[in-house]
Amino acid sequence: MKRHARAVLVDMEPKVVDRAIMSAAHSAANWCYPPNSSFSQQSGSGNNWARGYNSYGPKFASAVCELVRREAEQADYLGGFLLLQSMAGGTGAGLGTYVAEAIRDTFPSSFLMNHCIWPYQSGEVIVQNYNSLLTLAHLAEISDGIILMENSALHTACQRLLSIQRPSFNVRTSGTSQQGKQVTLFGDIVEKVCCHPAYRLLSLRALPRMPPASLDFTTFTWPAILRRLRQMQITGSVVEEGLQWNMKVNSSDDIRSQHINRSLAAMLTLRGQGSRQADVSMFSHAGLYTPWAVQPLTTCMGLIRPMQDKAYKMYNAGAYLHQYKQFGIDKQDFDSCFARIEDTYSSYQAL
Repeated sequence: MKRHARAVLVDMEPKVVDRAIMSAAHSAANWCYPPNSSFSQQSGSGNNWARGYNSYGPKFASAVCELVRREAEQADYLGGFLLLQSMAGGTGAGLGTYVAEAIRDTFPSSFLMNHCIWPYQSGEVIVQNYNSLLTLAHLAEISDGIILMENSALHTACQRLLSIQRPSFNVRTSGTSQQGKQVTLFGDIVEKVCCHPAYRLLSLRALPRMPPASLDFTTFTWPAILRRLRQMQITGSVVEEGLQWNMKVNSSDDIRSQHINRSLAAMLTLRGQGSRQADVSMFSHAGLYTPWAVQPLTTCMGLIRPMQDKAYKMYNAGAYLHQYKQFGIDKQDFDSCFARIEDTYSSYQAL
């Protein structure tokens, strides 16, 4: 008998939810989604954040929260909530943000983390920069931690590490879950890493990653894995292949002269044989962290600034603003979100 995942599936179109439920039910895994724990309608959000947030949010959030409450009441222990959502479209971004705010209001003492799929810089949705801006600005006000998972990084990892030149949506989704499942105690992340209200952005790095067929022919050692992981932390790289090994943190001069990736905090999780004996002292170098506090990563700013600049250009040109005004998002709302993102960017620039 399969175990039931403690989850609620939400989409404005039933085909996505139905496909996820059927896929889990017929897979070889020992779990499936619980019956009657999904919510869907017959109309999508048209990639319009305002429609998902202002139209569908007030209309359907109570029904979604009731499903969430039922799952929470069946749990022996409730530590908090993890919301998986996209940022480019209307349902995952708009409705997802409204549901996140509703869950925060309903369960104020439980932690809330958002795992957000950051869109490609171009080619997905013409208004994705608007949708990402609005989503991030609202989540920054209510979320305890925001994990940003880049589609472009997943694409690069599939190409360079898994030898998949044109990764499909399912392959990228599998890569997302492979990274996310390495850290299961999200309450620990909130407590140890999200220690400052101005720094909520998080990145995940997981090693090793390679095609399953290669595992039997590969030998791993903790020193080699940790050395690559530390260099990924220093450089902000999303893959361990082609790292800039010339970037080092040995002195204060190195930190000033190079673009070292600085963090407010970091959390390292090791699993496997010999993990308790592994030497992790290399991650304690003071140069990797801001001097005024004890891993929101500055690399996140490399995602946010281009998005913000593109959104500014579209906004100043008045592009597509009528689609948002139709559902109650006007220029004042955009100005407020631009200001919040600018505050976030300024906070990280100070690290």
